[in-house]
Amino acid sequence: MMQKLLFLIQGSASEPYQVEFQFENGQLTGLCSCPAGSIGKHCKHRINLLTGSTKNIVEGMEQVETLLQLLGGTKLEKALNDFIEAERIMDIEIKAAKKKRNNYEHALSRAFLG
Repeated sequence: MMQKLLFLIQGSASEPYQVEFQFENGQLTGLCSCPAGSIGKHCKHRINLLTGSTKNIVEGMEQVETLLQLLGGTKLEKALNDFIEAERIMDIEIKAAKKKRNNYEHALSRAFLG
């Protein structure tokens, strides 16, 4: 049996975005009406919900716990965890690259002065 969860999330548009999750045959899928979601890309609205954030929920707050329970053990949970880990690693690498660039910038400034 298919289970549907519907959320309204206030984003940057005047009207809230509609986020729908479907759980069927042990798998969870999700769609969002935001510009990114409507062309098949990931969006912060679905990611926020899947990480338990209740930020900007206009309707459906009572379904967040159910969503998190349905997420467990699905392909979507694995993909989400992989994405979150990649974001974490990227943040670390960006900070290291910025620090390295800053050091080179200071060395270049000193070299200009002789």
